Amino acid sequence: MPCAKESASNDRERVHHSTKLRGCTGVRPSPFGDQALAVNEDGISNDATNPAALVSIVTLYATCDGQLGADAIDGKPYGAAKTPYSVSVDFGGYSGEVLYAGRAPGYIGLMQINVRIPSRFVPSGDVPLTLTVRGQASQNGVTLNIR
Repeated sequence: MPCAKESASNDRERVHHSTKLRGCTGVRPSPFGDQALAVNEDGISNDATNPAALVSIVTLYATCDGQLGADAIDGKPYGAAKTPYSVSVDFGGYSGEVLYAGRAPGYIGLMQINVRIPSRFVPSGDVPLTLTVRGQASQNGVTLNIR
């Protein structure tokens, strides 16, 4: 079951305001709605006016990746820690290169995934994105803007 979340009012604040969770159990990664919560390599939020380039690195944020240890339930922000689980990101049928997948430093219950968009990637615009953690895929309908 995907996690419930609070929506954000603007892209720069999405990471801060989208992390209030209710009822997150088990592993079912949730990249926050139809447009993936993502920051492009240039540090600006990914959207139709700022699409990611081929072979660039995007930072994705998600929830429901499963607990990473007893310290994950103490309610305190944490530092970076790689997940022990297998993680993959698919961009419209093409696998990205996952460079980091684990805790998002300074947040509670938020996963960060740094992934390189494949060079053989052809489509542009709103491209379907699937995040898979421990064999569990994110919900359908999530997209990332690519040019």
